[in-house]
Amino acid sequence: MNLLHYLPHASVQSSPTIKNTIGVSKSFLLLILLILFCVRGNAQYSSEIEPKEKYYQVKISLSQYGVMAKLQMMGILDHAKREGNALITVFSESELELLRKAQIFYEIAVEDLENYYQQRASEELQILNEKGSKEFIRGTFNQTTTQAQSIVPKKFRLGNVGGFLSINDVAAELDSMVANYPNLISKRRTLGSSGESRPIWYVELGSESSEGKPQVLYTAMHHAREPGGMMALIYFMWWLLENYSTDPEAKALLDSRRMTVVPIVNPDGYAYNIQNSPNGGGLWRKNRKRNSSNSFGVDLNRNYGTYDFWNSAFGGSSTSPSSDTYRGTDPFSEPETAALRDFIAINQFKAVLNYHTFSNLLIYPYGYARRETPDAPIFREYAKRMTEFNGYTYGLDIETVGYNTRGTSDDWMYGDSLTKPKMIAMTPEVGAQSDGFWPVPSRITGHCQENLLPNLFLAWAAGPYFATSYDYAFIPKNTVVSLPFTIKNIGLESGKKVKVSFNSDNLGVQFLNQTMVFDSIGSWESIFTDGIKVKISSSIPDGPMTITMNVAQDGGYVTSVPYSIALVTPLSIRDEYSQVDFALEQNYPNPFNPSTIIKFSIPSQMQVRLEVIDVMGRNVVTLQNGLMRAGSHSFTFDGSKYGLTSGVYFYRLITSGFQQTRKMMLLK
Repeated sequence: MNLLHYLPHASVQSSPTIKNTIGVSKSFLLLILLILFCVRGNAQYSSEIEPKEKYYQVKISLSQYGVMAKLQMMGILDHAKREGNALITVFSESELELLRKAQIFYEIAVEDLENYYQQRASEELQILNEKGSKEFIRGTFNQTTTQAQSIVPKKFRLGNVGGFLSINDVAAELDSMVANYPNLISKRRTLGSSGESRPIWYVELGSESSEGKPQVLYTAMHHAREPGGMMALIYFMWWLLENYSTDPEAKALLDSRRMTVVPIVNPDGYAYNIQNSPNGGGLWRKNRKRNSSNSFGVDLNRNYGTYDFWNSAFGGSSTSPSSDTYRGTDPFSEPETAALRDFIAINQFKAVLNYHTFSNLLIYPYGYARRETPDAPIFREYAKRMTEFNGYTYGLDIETVGYNTRGTSDDWMYGDSLTKPKMIAMTPEVGAQSDGFWPVPSRITGHCQENLLPNLFLAWAAGPYFATSYDYAFIPKNTVVSLPFTIKNIGLESGKKVKVSFNSDNLGVQFLNQTMVFDSIGSWESIFTDGIKVKISSSIPDGPMTITMNVAQDGGYVTSVPYSIALVTPLSIRDEYSQVDFALEQNYPNPFNPSTIIKFSIPSQMQVRLEVIDVMGRNVVTLQNGLMRAGSHSFTFDGSKYGLTSGVYFYRLITSGFQQTRKMMLLK
């Protein structure tokens, strides 16, 4: 650096020597030192000093004494998978050095993981070129509920970074969305800047009428080597925008919700990967801050507060600056996490998905502690519904990846209710174990498709959202009977003027009152009713048939639910159930691992609650809570879904005229 650039020009011209020109004073020397310090401080994000690290897939034998406890407290585990008596995970050369110092022995499974990713992508693209294909394979995921949701948006495209979009590509995509749908999406905005002064972009989706409506947030790429989540969000946005004029659900969501998307939280780390590995496969994870030890980067998803979350005694992040899970010097020490914190503070987000890759998981809080949150029933219900079609495994960190994580976005976004509203925060881990951080191009679109329904569900859940349940109704002919059902608001806001109606294409079905309107149904409030009256013609044959129940959501969207009934005569009902009494049978098998069958009988149609509790009387799960027909019933209880340890548990049947509890044992 030329110090003359920082000296007054008049002084330089008035003397032939620098010594005479400066006529230096102590205060001026201090000023120069301060300038030098500031310049060095600005250089803490330089990407040019540290050599590129090599990454390995590593196999660690679990037969080593206390190895899992050591790894947990070191906080360096990431995407670890158990295979028999071994742990398979990814480590950098720096982290392997930490293993050696801790006397943890390992085997190298893949010598150069980045090269492995690049090679397999190159081989697939070569095959496509040989076939004369001009585009990447646009994969298909078939387990969707509607044909519209399975169709790839016309403007969705893959990129040249191993099939993924670059940072500039993402900017172009967002700008293209605005150009094509200016009334449905905001212009690209900046919520803050990264350490290297790159903008952290966001956009808001919603028609003009969505102002002031329930808000939901989606983020991706806290980790620079995980672009799969970013692609899933770009796909989601194109699907909403392109289907607004043709698909009722897309229109209703854009009219009734405000959806904010931050596609790249860590632009510096991603830029570094693209610079060093322009064809994909780059394995840099953190941001690009230069640490005091001359290593680089902080793991942004270990840098969130509160202090208790960030510094949990259970471990789950590293205090070593060279580690990929280094947590930083303090909660929110990084400009990226601080910017997102401040942005969230000025909004009213009810729910958030923070996308990561990989392992086909849906993870929810807490990560810093080995326990569920007070809102565990909400998290379980949402996770169950969101994974219904993609088959992802859901649960806490300790239940899914097998170790704790501290300082994560989910824990802070949910658990810190002092500085912002509470948010239902969850993390999808996109892609299978075999996909890794950089799946081959032909897998990318399928990953986007399998996460469309979770994205749609959480947008609905940010406001009022209604689920219905019912049991088979046995209806005698030529008799007016009531159709019982339960409607439950599983959304995070109250619903107003909720309309439930029934219809049937069968001319022999006569509704005496076809519609019910509920003035208000609070968040997570259930209403049981048998207020719909129906009469079935004797001309319809005995046996099962289906009518349709419709629930009008806010925004004018109507959910149609098949309601199954069985048509019988009064005599056949009496003959079939006249000998049935109350009974709760012993579960079988018992002891069990991981599942068992619970059977019970009731003599008439009634409200029934069947629940599983632990030895402290705490509810594990409610298997049934609603109206049920007379007769025998069977439920399967799978303890693996709730992270249960070996021990004694109880199941209890409660009705208006009967209550009984039995004991069962889980042995692992």
